[in-house]
Amino acid sequence: MGNSMNARWMLEPWRHFDWMTIGLILSFAVLSYLGISGANPSYGEPFKQIVWYGIGLVLLLAVQWLDGRTVMQLTPLFYGTALFLLLVVLVLGSSTGEMRWLEYKGIKLQPAEIAKLATILMGARWFALREEEGRESERFWDLWPFFALFAVPAVLILLEPDLGNTIVLLFVLMAVLAVAARVRHVLAVIGIYAAGVLALGGLYWFANPLFFKIIKVYQWNRITAFLVDPPNPSDPDQYQIYMSLLAIGSGEMSGKAGSDAYLLTQHHWVPEAQTDFIFAVIAEHYGFLGGATVVLLYFFLMYRLIRIGMEVRTPFERYVVAGLVGMWTFQIFENIGMTIKLTPITGITLPFLSYGGSSLTTNLFALGLVLAFGWRARRAPRV
Repeated sequence: MGNSMNARWMLEPWRHFDWMTIGLILSFAVLSYLGISGANPSYGEPFKQIVWYGIGLVLLLAVQWLDGRTVMQLTPLFYGTALFLLLVVLVLGSSTGEMRWLEYKGIKLQPAEIAKLATILMGARWFALREEEGRESERFWDLWPFFALFAVPAVLILLEPDLGNTIVLLFVLMAVLAVAARVRHVLAVIGIYAAGVLALGGLYWFANPLFFKIIKVYQWNRITAFLVDPPNPSDPDQYQIYMSLLAIGSGEMSGKAGSDAYLLTQHHWVPEAQTDFIFAVIAEHYGFLGGATVVLLYFFLMYRLIRIGMEVRTPFERYVVAGLVGMWTFQIFENIGMTIKLTPITGITLPFLSYGGSSLTTNLFALGLVLAFGWRARRAPRV
């Protein structure tokens, strides 16, 4: 009788744990392994991805004992470390195109991935502290420290030059503002973004050399390549889009996996297939059904996270969830969009699917924080 009561007491808290989200993540792990394997990588990436998933899930479970207040206290240290790594990677990092990383004994670390999470936590902390102190941000200028917290890592990431993750930070800023600030502040930021785009357009037309000091030539070519219809495979900047569309279209309804059909992604016709273009691999191998499954899994994951955001009990936790949902939603839309010629190619990874240890482990760590916030909210006594 005593042992039964002890077992029930130990298992009771886990009754409130979000096992459905864990099931979704395990589904992504399977799809990630299948997609990377289908890309026919050369250096054991499928096995490495499973190892990274294992490390990430350990981190996810390890943070379940952290509460929002503890995370708030640790956030400045985490943010400072992220900025330090961004400075180090500018001086000592290796790079290929937009990717810049620190490497030690074959293990690569992309500080930009860590910086995105750290910036979300720091921005959420700033708003939460103001709310606790009863200081409302009535004037737009009152928000300048919040903007500075985003501007510093954004500039450092842009200097790498990593335009994709810089754009992600701009959308994350909007996501946090949409929940934490007033509507007029959000509209003001949208106006600033629009003015920035117009200013860049003016530089392009009237000060072309200056424009290409801000936006690199290869970045501009990749951004504008998706406007060409149909894409020209003989143009290096349009080749990737052309082959991606060909691979996705050839998958038809149920895909070509298990058949004798020639697989473009498996024979390296789609560059960066296991990273940026993993959705094309899944769609070619498993067809429309496989691609639709990916989209539905993301829909249910974002739905679960939004539900948690509505359940949490502190402003800090609410703002963190908003920032992460905004970040992942934008990355999902942008990545899948660029594979089907709906958005420009920016080198943004597909969360929980693309190959990459820094991206995957950071995302799982961040997801662990969200699950921890929700778990504590559900276990808290109702008043």
